[in-house]
Amino acid sequence: MRFREHTITIYFLILTLLPVSMIVDACRHDAEPVASLTIFLRWNPSHANQTPEQVLTGLRWGLSFLGATLPVEDDDELFFWKSNSLLQVNMNKAGFSDQAKKNLFKLVTNFKESEEYRKSGGMDIGRFIMLTVNSSKHYYAITGIATTYPLFRTRYSFESKKAGIIESEVSYKHRIIEFPTDSTLFQTAFVAHETEGSILTGNYTITEFEVFDVMPNGQLRFGIYNTNGNLIPASDSSKSSAGKPAKCLWCHEVNILQPFFATTVVPGYYTPAEFTARALGRKKALENQRTLISGSSIDFSRKQDHTQLELLYISFMEPSAERLAKEWDMSLSEVMQRLNGLSTHIHQEFPFLGTLYNRNEVDPLGPYHYLRVPDSARNFSSYEPDLIY
Repeated sequence: MRFREHTITIYFLILTLLPVSMIVDACRHDAEPVASLTIFLRWNPSHANQTPEQVLTGLRWGLSFLGATLPVEDDDELFFWKSNSLLQVNMNKAGFSDQAKKNLFKLVTNFKESEEYRKSGGMDIGRFIMLTVNSSKHYYAITGIATTYPLFRTRYSFESKKAGIIESEVSYKHRIIEFPTDSTLFQTAFVAHETEGSILTGNYTITEFEVFDVMPNGQLRFGIYNTNGNLIPASDSSKSSAGKPAKCLWCHEVNILQPFFATTVVPGYYTPAEFTARALGRKKALENQRTLISGSSIDFSRKQDHTQLELLYISFMEPSAERLAKEWDMSLSEVMQRLNGLSTHIHQEFPFLGTLYNRNEVDPLGPYHYLRVPDSARNFSSYEPDLIY
């Protein structure tokens, strides 16, 4: 009888403990991707007067452009300075969607496997921005833009009347713009049809679709589709200067823009004046609705804060010798020896960055093997990384 009771007790313990161990295993498995969303970023100052707070402002805007809601209460857990030049970023606290986290997990895993990360203890902040915001395929995956143009159209309704643009600041050809029927925050979407031919005569074909809608955090989300309805990294540079989604973000500056050069009235379409009025109305509605978003560390009223993001990736793509000396942990004289013979330039928008070099020329001279970034931050690049699919 005692043997039977002892046997029953053992079986009871096994049945009780086995699910617990499975739960512990499952918890560990679930926790691994969460822990892996923490990454160390190395700050190599863009210029002598750049401050840590400006760096955080730039990163907040970068994460926000990717769809992060950035809850204010989690900001202290999102960013933590391990040293004067090493920043810990826990993107699990950034307010990303579950799907965005899955794609970020794939990216971060690749980042951590790079020689730069393993040997220096982190990734350059500029490289991180270039491989997220400024890499179109990664941007599309993280933001969750519709994977095809037909799918994008199913999410919104558009007015039957369109705007016809002959003189465009963006397109070298004629454009057709569609307006949403609904102006509420998450139903705001626009479509620009790039054409070949003449919309004045009606003899034209559509060659590309450039779209944007609004993400739950209030930021604009951009996509570019070819005639087959598939996402492409950048617009056709022979037809448009629209470039990549990153250029759309830079140009729009979080706003809905009106036509600045259009003057020709196209019969059957909204006139340039009507387009301007409608665009300004939608812009005002968007601004008003953004004020209703609470609890985010992004302040849409601070319209120039996004410049801090641009400085992070511009100074990376076009580094000075002084920046490279910090990045490579070398003396300036040694860096200058390595850079000998390379071409230099001054940045038109930010001349205070000094004498600059080109990233694709200096990376092969650095002390590590680096993950390759696109050749251009904003425009068509012959190389676009794809570390997610």
